[in-house]
Amino acid sequence: MKWLIAIRNFVGIDRKRFVWELVIAVCVWLVGYGLSSISNRATLQNCQDERTELLRVNAQNQAMVDSVFWTGRLAHSQQIIHQKEQENHDLREKMARDSVQHLSELDAVRAINEYIQKTRIHGRGRQREPG
Repeated sequence: MKWLIAIRNFVGIDRKRFVWELVIAVCVWLVGYGLSSISNRATLQNCQDERTELLRVNAQNQAMVDSVFWTGRLAHSQQIIHQKEQENHDLREKMARDSVQHLSELDAVRAINEYIQKTRIHGRGRQREPG
């Protein structure tokens, strides 16, 4: 409480000087606050501009990374498709070869059966030897 009494005594002794000092202090504070506000506004704008530029650069970099990633995935998928198409082609060729081979065997068996049936009808079959 002694400091309140000291302030009251100081104000009472030289009231005019105290008011001027108070006015000067408020003016200095207003000027400092104004300059600080202007400076902070400019700094804030600079920070926002820098942030915008960094976001743009980051978006470009991410687009490049995504492009490389998806290009690789697409190439891998195309390679798998090519392998499956080749496998499908090979299986179709094998199926065709097996079919031709089966038909050849079937034709051979039919020809043998026809020959046997003709020989039985005409009596030219082999005679059994007594045994």
